[in-house]
Amino acid sequence: WMTSADERVRDSHRVLNGMICDWSDPTVFREPGSALWRRRSEIGAVIGIPGGAVNCRCVAGARVDEFLNNLLGEAA
Repeated sequence: WMTSADERVRDSHRVLNGMICDWSDPTVFREPGSALWRRRSEIGAVIGIPGGAVNCRCVAGARVDEFLNNLLGEAA
């Protein structure tokens, strides 16, 4: 989840900035490096996909680092 990082970003979107979200379950998130999925309601975060809310300027960013580490092994 990536916000526009300006003063217009809603608080409920700002708390997700940099977090990893499950596209198939928009009610959860996890912090990078953590395997623990948490409910967005715990931090007052928006429920939905990046850019899905009216006038939302958030976007989804691809996280290939974890994918490559799993594919190639941590030593790669």
